[in-house]
Amino acid sequence: MRGFTIRNVPGQGVAVAAGGDRFLMVDCTIHDCYSGGFGLNGMGTPVHDVTLRRVSISRVARSWVVQTRPTNVSGCCLVRWGRNVLFDECSVVGGYGEGMAAGVETIGMVVRNCLVADTMHLAIYAANRAQNVLVEGCVIFHTGDPEYTQGDGDIGTGIIVGDETRPDTKDDRWQHAENVEVRGCLVVGNGGLFGVRNNLKKVDGAGPGQYDGYETRIQNLWVHHCTFVGGPDTKTGVGLNENMIGFKVRGRFENNVVILDRMREGAVLLNREAAGVTFAGNAWSGLPAGNVPMGDYTVAVDEALVNALAELPNREAFKIDNYRPR
Repeated sequence: MRGFTIRNVPGQGVAVAAGGDRFLMVDCTIHDCYSGGFGLNGMGTPVHDVTLRRVSISRVARSWVVQTRPTNVSGCCLVRWGRNVLFDECSVVGGYGEGMAAGVETIGMVVRNCLVADTMHLAIYAANRAQNVLVEGCVIFHTGDPEYTQGDGDIGTGIIVGDETRPDTKDDRWQHAENVEVRGCLVVGNGGLFGVRNNLKKVDGAGPGQYDGYETRIQNLWVHHCTFVGGPDTKTGVGLNENMIGFKVRGRFENNVVILDRMREGAVLLNREAAGVTFAGNAWSGLPAGNVPMGDYTVAVDEALVNALAELPNREAFKIDNYRPR
């Protein structure tokens, strides 16, 4: 598909299902859809070699506007059961669900040079039961636009790794997130900047060992050469939650610049529950010296970036040059 505009769809803008191998979509626009903009889901059957290049998605997952009580989070751009999937120079702007998500049983997904801005829920789900994922050169930001803010006033995290689990046996055979690399990305003003989620809740009537929430076990996470900048709506800078039932999380957080000078009142600047995630060569601004991980260092915000604390009253005010090294 080349050069199409897909709009006002009462379901998913574009859906690729089992048998959709080698689907290619180039220079297309998807907007104002009731459910997500783009969805790939083999529903138990792997779908191979799917590419989206220069596809723009906006104002999708609008069930969250229309329904009085939305029944689910409809992803703006969601992949499940994908094999060798590429998003190149795509954008998701002004969406009500998750921005871009590497989801269940996906193996081999690259999100490269993409823009995700002002999404209500998290911007990029780097892995939810997905493996061999690269998120590279992406720009993510949130202006605090109330139209794309959750009902409690929160804004979704910029980049998340988190394996969702259910209080039944359906997901017991699903893989856990593994081999995830986040490289050279910029995240500005989101509710959290980067996070690994673990949050298990026992559910009445669930069988032994069955929980609801997140159960992430990732052993090979690498986040490096990224820039993370907090904003007035940021509740968590970097949050690394440990697995609660013995599967320790491991990874590396290296050579990143993290600006935490401007955060919401009571914000958590750095949560290091996952002791297996090591730190090296990161520059922190706004983090008290006593909390800086071994091997990292502090830097003044006005010495780190050109104008890290620039106001973002609207999307047009975002200038990538503000976040370049001084």
